[in-house]
Amino acid sequence: GVEDSNKNLQIYFDEGLRPYLSLDRTGFIWVISFAVAFGFIISVEFTLVGAWRVFRFCGVEIFLLYTAFRLNYRSGQCAERLILSDNGLQVRWFSPKGEVGRWNFEPGWCRFILKRDARMGVRCPYQAMACLSLSENF
Repeated sequence: GVEDSNKNLQIYFDEGLRPYLSLDRTGFIWVISFAVAFGFIISVEFTLVGAWRVFRFCGVEIFLLYTAFRLNYRSGQCAERLILSDNGLQVRWFSPKGEVGRWNFEPGWCRFILKRDARMGVRCPYQAMACLSLSENF
């Protein structure tokens, strides 16, 4: 049956890809702390000269900075898995919400340029996949 033929597949490439997050939790706390301190100092100075409305805008800026970092970390939780076998190339992606998508490609129409790095694993320095046939299976 189908399961018997899948057991005998030759897998040529099987790799998981995750985004690189350059700022860890400690760095995030430092950046937000610095922004809050700097924003507070500037807000107090402007309030002392009578421009008290600047205080609100500094608070909004800090909130937007925090939100942008949180969204960045959330998008950093996504992942992709590339599997090249006799059946073709399968690309699976996993979203932070738990959604899973899958694309199947004919391997003859695809080209990858991958570099292996001892610290970060597999990296694609630039997009090198060009596929002419695409079938979406969700």
